[in-house]
Amino acid sequence: MKHYVIIEIGSNSTKAIRGWKDGSRWFAEPSGMTHLRLMDGTRRISSAFTDELIELIAKLKAPFAQLDQVEYHMIATAGFRGAENAGEVCETVFKALGDRIRILSGREEAGLSYLAGTHDLKDVDHQYAVLDIGGASTELAFSPSDLISIPLAALQLTQQFIHHDPAEPREVAAAEACFLELLQELAGNISCNRLIGIGGTVTNLARLAFPSKEELHGTVLKRLDIAHYKELFGILSTREKQESLGIHPGRADIILAGAVILLSVLDHCRLDELRVSDRGVRYGYLYSLEQNEPDIDSR
Repeated sequence: MKHYVIIEIGSNSTKAIRGWKDGSRWFAEPSGMTHLRLMDGTRRISSAFTDELIELIAKLKAPFAQLDQVEYHMIATAGFRGAENAGEVCETVFKALGDRIRILSGREEAGLSYLAGTHDLKDVDHQYAVLDIGGASTELAFSPSDLISIPLAALQLTQQFIHHDPAEPREVAAAEACFLELLQELAGNISCNRLIGIGGTVTNLARLAFPSKEELHGTVLKRLDIAHYKELFGILSTREKQESLGIHPGRADIILAGAVILLSVLDHCRLDELRVSDRGVRYGYLYSLEQNEPDIDSR
């Protein structure tokens, strides 16, 4: 049986899954996640990050070395798209490991998010939209062809506007205004009847809202609960979010900005809830291999 290992290099973390196909059905399981922050406020990827990334990729690949048939796919998202030296970093990784990193376009990333978020829905139709809140970009997919990539997300929004810990109300208001302006400019009047959310912001909020649930995939987050936690994030320090709420140190400092984005999109679409998905771009990429062409929409 052939196995596929998809390693997704994001702006705030690097994640991997192992996938395989049995008959007509895809199976996938997580095989590692590390909070490795790519962005440091500049448009260049540091040599320290590159060294850590090479070490991490080798570590993520190691468990599959004994498999007879395994195919590796390395994909990078908005952090690499916006980096001046992304090509140099990709070449360094290739020389060290023999692996090519594919940098996804914004439309590709949004298309893969849509595929990941809707893959296991029985009643999928164009009434569903998929929201993927990343570190350096926010993807909104209203259908397989209505794809929007907003070049602003939780990590960037935090670095640009949140300069105090806890955040000051004026900083939160400025972050919200900036994102809303971009959202209106790029999404206009496009809306949806139902929304699926993927990404660390969504899954962490679901974990807070449903502490006793082991399986968060498919749960429904209410706007009221998201607004409550957004207010809480605004008055707690990063350390308090970690200690009181159990949020990972690699997520705690940016989850307020993530909640701002999530509420902004819900309000734009005039919705009061969203469905949680714990899938991500790497899952969409895996599912797209069935088409023998990972480009979901390259127009």
